[in-house]
Amino acid sequence: MTDRVIDRGGTAAGVRWTLSAGGDDDSYATVLQVEDDGGRISGGGMGGPKLWGNDRLNVYTGGNPDRGPRGVVVRCAPSIEHIMLVLEDGASAEITACRGEVIDGMRFGVSLVSPDSRLREVVGVAGDGTVVERFELRHHDESWRRHR
Repeated sequence: MTDRVIDRGGTAAGVRWTLSAGGDDDSYATVLQVEDDGGRISGGGMGGPKLWGNDRLNVYTGGNPDRGPRGVVVRCAPSIEHIMLVLEDGASAEITACRGEVIDGMRFGVSLVSPDSRLREVVGVAGDGTVVERFELRHHDESWRRHR
């Protein structure tokens, strides 16, 4: 786990998130902490190589199934300038964190969604609008529903 905070944000409902990241090319951790005025709601993330195999974007989803929102964390190659979270109903939102800056050779994205949201995919888009990579989230979604 890393204690180097790379970004923070929050929602109108008073839920706050903190994204921490750090490590080297082979062992890199990205951790999302979510809290409200009542304290910590959830925390989790991903470790391993900065980007796995030939992937240009990696995604973690998780949270507390009994309280608060569900978190989506993305780390991706710098060639991806826009990170879009797409829900099953077709709604989408850009989720780029860290003001789009490249940190440790990657860009990051964070989104907090309703625990009932149905996630379809994360789409990484280049500056010219070309889709660089898609990350399917239906298996993440199915696992989330089984454990709620």
